[in-house]
Amino acid sequence: MRQAFALLQDGVARDPGSKALRRAQVRLLLRAGRIDLACLCYRQLAAPAGLSPSDPVLRDALDDRDPALRAAAAQALGLVGAADAREGLEKSLRRDKDQEVRRAAAAALGELRQPAAAPALVEGLKDPWWFTRSEAALALGKLGDARAVEPLFGALHDPDAAVRHAAEGALALLVSSAGADPYVRALQSGDPARARAAALALAAVQDRRATPALVGFLASPDAGLRQDALRALGAARDPEALPSVRKALADPELKVRGEAVLALFSLRDPQAAPALRAMAANPQEDARLRDFAGKVAAKMQNAPPGPGQH
Repeated sequence: MRQAFALLQDGVARDPGSKALRRAQVRLLLRAGRIDLACLCYRQLAAPAGLSPSDPVLRDALDDRDPALRAAAAQALGLVGAADAREGLEKSLRRDKDQEVRRAAAAALGELRQPAAAPALVEGLKDPWWFTRSEAALALGKLGDARAVEPLFGALHDPDAAVRHAAEGALALLVSSAGADPYVRALQSGDPARARAAALALAAVQDRRATPALVGFLASPDAGLRQDALRALGAARDPEALPSVRKALADPELKVRGEAVLALFSLRDPQAAPALRAMAANPQEDARLRDFAGKVAAKMQNAPPGPGQH
């Protein structure tokens, strides 16, 4: 492979205007898995030869018999932002028999950020391979298309945790463009997974309709959920949550107590300063958290109150 690439480089040096040699160089790098160099050749070395983002060298590679080359081509198309590659990538996602090709196509469609790819990516949420489903969910979050919201809520019940996590993250990205209405409906759905994702997403845009649900999560036996709820309450900055956040300073889990300190700092709650000083003086508390609580208490003392506080 190295010898072949050296020969190609020599050929390009002798005939820098040869499109055929430069295309062969890109394909050889893709076949070797050097996608970074393939993209570099495509973007920089190809320019003097007259290639452009619409040159078919990468799109043609999507139909190669070698699945590794097809997957590398899909990844490269996303990295170089080949806008006219959407249809070819959608075809790969829907029909390619190789799971790695489908995964790479889903990820590349997310990089292109074309809302027209939403239907194909929604189909990708049903792919047999969890990794492709996860990439499809992440990609949908990048498109800003409201059509993705309900399918992503559905993906919260995927059997694979990575897919569920990707769907939750994508929903948080979409709330700004899709609008709050479907998220508010999810809050009221009675479905715990939907309510959690909706509350976290709404808090990210400081929609205070999420506050009651987030406060309710603080009573959950799941420490991870309590921690996520506190992080979201800090982001939402709703003073109505302050009593519950202060109470979380006594949570049995260290990470949850730490998140409560952060949330109180985000909420700029000067009334929490005495409790934070008490935490800092408690010899049974974790040393790092004691130090952190003391620093936050000192900053709180002179901080102006947060929104809605007097």
